[in-house]
Amino acid sequence: MRRVAQSCDVALGSLYHYFPSKDDMVTATVESIWHDIFHMNRQKTAPSSFPDYVSWLFSCVREAAEKYPDFFMAHSMNFASSAKDEARSTMMRCFSHMEHGFLASLAADPDVSPSTFSDSFSREDFVSLVFSAFLSSLVKGDETCDVLTEAIRRTIYR
Repeated sequence: MRRVAQSCDVALGSLYHYFPSKDDMVTATVESIWHDIFHMNRQKTAPSSFPDYVSWLFSCVREAAEKYPDFFMAHSMNFASSAKDEARSTMMRCFSHMEHGFLASLAADPDVSPSTFSDSFSREDFVSLVFSAFLSSLVKGDETCDVLTEAIRRTIYR
């Protein structure tokens, strides 16, 4: 906390006024970066097809990774192993935001075969599976999610 205060040229007490602990400061920083990631490509219109939306969001996060090197990997690993409820809650809010976007895009895709989903294989189940693969590709450092989007196309378009 002392180094951060010195680097920002603020009094240590001022820093503690806004961030009572290092964990609070890290959580606020992570939230700020996620917000930036989700809004950095606001000027670009999201595609209408679900596979294209997944690919578009993947490239948005990859583009943000260039601005924030190692953020995604460090954030997911540190928060996943953290016992802090607030840290986990921050991660889950970010991930939930992405999953909701996936669900909305899937529901809006007019080309999805009506027979794709059922009681035993719901849209939510599918999005959860896609999201897990999406995160895995990001953590592995894949340049694209082409295999994932091809699997999506083969599943939802018949």
